[in-house]
Amino acid sequence: MLTGALALAILLVALASIGTIVPRVRPGSRHGLTLVGASGSDAGLTVGSLPAAGSSGVPRLPTTTTASTTTTATSAPPPAPSPVRVSVVHYSPRSDGYDEMQLNYVDGSPSGLRPAVLFVHGGAWVGGTRHVWDDPATQLAQANPSWVVANMEYRSSSSQRYIDEPADLDGALAWLQTQTGSTSLKIDPTRIALVGESAGGHLAILHALRPGDASAPRPKLVVSWSAPGDLAELARQAGCGNIKCDTDQHPAGGGAQAFVGGCTVDPPVQVNRPPACPNRYADGSPDNQADDGDRATSFLILQAAGDNIVPPSQATNLQAALDSHAIPNTLTWLPSPCHGAQAKGFVTDTGKGCNDQAWDPTVAFLRSHL
Repeated sequence: MLTGALALAILLVALASIGTIVPRVRPGSRHGLTLVGASGSDAGLTVGSLPAAGSSGVPRLPTTTTASTTTTATSAPPPAPSPVRVSVVHYSPRSDGYDEMQLNYVDGSPSGLRPAVLFVHGGAWVGGTRHVWDDPATQLAQANPSWVVANMEYRSSSSQRYIDEPADLDGALAWLQTQTGSTSLKIDPTRIALVGESAGGHLAILHALRPGDASAPRPKLVVSWSAPGDLAELARQAGCGNIKCDTDQHPAGGGAQAFVGGCTVDPPVQVNRPPACPNRYADGSPDNQADDGDRATSFLILQAAGDNIVPPSQATNLQAALDSHAIPNTLTWLPSPCHGAQAKGFVTDTGKGCNDQAWDPTVAFLRSHL
């Protein structure tokens, strides 16, 4: 067996026979660093592997090869999105629970004022809750960190819903419009969108066409899901024009009656019933409120042709009313039968609600115009 000293001596002799070995990168070579003999010939040993330069002069990312996989080095993952701050305020002095509004926004100081989106829930004017919009509002704020996204309650248990519910929406919107100087919110009062489903969509459209304060900025956008525009026709379509209806059996017709205070649009055929109140139906119908002064707001009307609660003719008649005054609007038909929104699995719901069909066009409209 050779000793260590003798092995080293033999190695030195072998190296001397091929001349001095120097590291050199051969021009045009893709192999990076190669041991080259003094005569210029390759010594046959490659050390490492330098990547060839691309056309831009930036080396390709190195790869690590194993017997079964090849992976490419990548940049560090993007930073996690900023958390959404969620808080609840009262938009009126009542503080009765029906004036709660949840705010969803990402902390920070935007370079300018923030746009805002206000969600208005449905429920045939007699029920529902702002919580149906909790998750989507938070998700929308997360995806659009410069926005403030709110969802509100209103007095759905009032005996004068035709007065109190529109007044509550007026109050919530007015609260948002006063937050221009807020350190964290910085809301632009001219860039607020209303998004409502079913009865909430009706209230949103009604506010834009019949604002409580004519001097306040109109909402820039309104998006309605399955919203009626003509309450008198809605009641008649449900068979509730001259008889008392409840919302369990007739959610649309009964809801319209409940909104106007329990009276019918046509003279009642039942005894001991309040007299008809057609004027309340007319005053509460967006179709009757549109005029040439409403062109500051753009509308997106989302309606399913197979809606079995609000007939599709409500959407076409609403569009005709807006068109007659050159108010910008788009009517989009949803392909599958649905109505309003369902709270469970909101954005991906494929049940009776329109969530999975209406959410993407809603967000696209907001991003394009807000």
